[in-house]
Amino acid sequence: MNQRNKRIQSSNLPNENLSIDSQLEAVSVSSGRQEASKRASKRAGVVRSYLLAIFCASCLVALGATPSQAGVAEDAIFEVSLGGGLAIPTGGFSNYWDSLGAKSGYELDLSGGYFLTPNLSIGLAFELAQFTIDNPINPQHYRLYTLGLYGKYFSGLDSKVSPYLRVQSGITIPNFSAPLAANPGKAFHESQFSPAFDALIGLGARISTSDGGGIFLEASYRFTKLGGNTSSFESETLVLPGDVSHIQLTIGFGFDFGPKQ
Repeated sequence: MNQRNKRIQSSNLPNENLSIDSQLEAVSVSSGRQEASKRASKRAGVVRSYLLAIFCASCLVALGATPSQAGVAEDAIFEVSLGGGLAIPTGGFSNYWDSLGAKSGYELDLSGGYFLTPNLSIGLAFELAQFTIDNPINPQHYRLYTLGLYGKYFSGLDSKVSPYLRVQSGITIPNFSAPLAANPGKAFHESQFSPAFDALIGLGARISTSDGGGIFLEASYRFTKLGGNTSSFESETLVLPGDVSHIQLTIGFGFDFGPKQ
């Protein structure tokens, strides 16, 4: 009888060990998720601080502006702008891959241009837009790195506020998270996909804060033709399911310099 009980107890040990291993694995996975979430929160906090700094600095400079200053210097040759703001996914982007919808993120941009006329400038813009993904298993991102050629038309050059229209087209390099067929619904990988066409149209206003400088506010719509773009991971070919679009709400600084002789 004692030997039988020992055999029964021995036969239960693997199940007990398996249960302990499962618990340890669950704790490990949970810990990994918490660490990833903390890192994502930390990065988001840095970006929020950056955007808040831009906004506060813009407000402080605006308070010191004199009403007689014009929004854009009529004799300027060059312009440089630096800004950042909110990026809001639209259309199918908010339900990408049917399960990895993009959430609102942020965008940063740096641009420089040449005034062909007092009202019209053309130039180059480099922009980054990043979106978080509704995926609690492994927090990842959608990123768009864009280099574009823009045209900007200003009006109201003799007033403190100069409204403008901006149109832009260029090339975007997407860095997107994609599900892996080897483990659907559970495994994802961020990959750099092939370059894609990008277009933007925006309305904004430049508010003078000093001679040749000011803050700008802009709302724009961006479309990126990503459908069918490919990347590879190990032996698997990843294909993006469709085009994406989003709205950008931007605040920043603009500077004019180099008066014409």
